[in-house]
Amino acid sequence: MAAEAYCYGLRRRQADIGELTIDYYWYANPGKPTLVLLHGFSADKSIWLRFARQLRRHYQLLIPDLPGHGETPFAADANHSMPRQAERLALFLATLHLPQVHLIGNSMGGFLATVFASRYPAQVLSLALQDPAGLSSATPSQLEQQVRQGLNPFLQLDFADFRRFYALSMARPPYIPQLMLKGIACRYQQQRALLAAIFADFFDSRLTAAELAQIKVPVLLCWGEADQLIDISAVALWQQQLPQLQLQVFEGIGHLPMLEIPKQSATVYRHFLQRC
Repeated sequence: MAAEAYCYGLRRRQADIGELTIDYYWYANPGKPTLVLLHGFSADKSIWLRFARQLRRHYQLLIPDLPGHGETPFAADANHSMPRQAERLALFLATLHLPQVHLIGNSMGGFLATVFASRYPAQVLSLALQDPAGLSSATPSQLEQQVRQGLNPFLQLDFADFRRFYALSMARPPYIPQLMLKGIACRYQQQRALLAAIFADFFDSRLTAAELAQIKVPVLLCWGEADQLIDISAVALWQQQLPQLQLQVFEGIGHLPMLEIPKQSATVYRHFLQRC
């Protein structure tokens, strides 16, 4: 994955924001707008690589590992709620001297992007969300049903658990060699306690109508029709709360459009940005 990032011109860097050091990919394109790509829970910055590849020509790209994910350590104050994460993101952007950015986030990253856009509206030029967390769905997803039964698929004990979770997360997963899958599974198992702590900090929290009312910028909402982690019935509530949003549903796609269909989902995003 590091080699793939390097081939795309993405360079790994670090930024000290005081309480911790954020690890990130950076694609420099001076004079162009900056896109900030935020991954979801238990993922890391590499999940955006093939999506980001499609956007290099006209944009600068910033892809951080969020606290407790990838190469960014667990936050010292052990608070990974979305408001606290938004404060860290604001510090991160200030450290890099980026006063205004376009935000795109998937799942937990979409939740974070929305909270940030609500609390720091002057810094956000547009907001794009792929299968975001943060609002309830009328129909409980497979993930929600399992969590309510005390069986959190993110907290895995062995490779069989990981295989079930992997099938749950994507409807059209890219090819990944078996050896790499086992490596990813081992990382999940090693981080089980850490992931449980982060999950508890944000899973049951929800965006409020007051927060969403602060968002005035253009919004793109993309959803995988076959998402089993956050059911597509949540779309109706997003539309109700953000009437200005543009909606794109990807038929037969699961929770990770940027990974399942990177070129198609990036094309949709690029067209949205061109209209902003």
